[in-house]
Amino acid sequence: MTQLADYTAIRDGFMTKARTLTAYFPQPYQVTDDEADVNRGAKHYMILRPGAAPIAPVAGLQSKKLFRISWNITFDLQVRYKDFKHSWNEFTDLRDAILNLFVFTMDPSIPGTFGIWDVSLTAPDPPGQKDQNGSPAWLGQQITAVIVQQIDVSR
Repeated sequence: MTQLADYTAIRDGFMTKARTLTAYFPQPYQVTDDEADVNRGAKHYMILRPGAAPIAPVAGLQSKKLFRISWNITFDLQVRYKDFKHSWNEFTDLRDAILNLFVFTMDPSIPGTFGIWDVSLTAPDPPGQKDQNGSPAWLGQQITAVIVQQIDVSR
């Protein structure tokens, strides 16, 4: 049977793994691809956006039967703003938990997928506040997860 690439499986598995951080995400809707879920009143959110999937054959192989795909999942990591000190501490604790779950681990697996080689996180900008009606409402950061999957299309 041929192994197939599937962005939806990668995204859904990423969300499933993030939801294991129940100290921050006690409700499944807190890890979502629907921005409207922030209106449901929780303190922490991970809002996913679709990303790119550049595909390249593995270097050094004669045939194009083995591919590594870098799946990119962009997400907003958000903490509801309370006050400066409290909110920054909560945000850094949440971001550390995400890093520990996906990056600083010997198990880069993503539930419901195969061939995951690596997961890394990158952020183009520092975290900051999102204002609503002139007052801080959220403290957050946009982060991109790069999930490297190897697929053998000869099977």
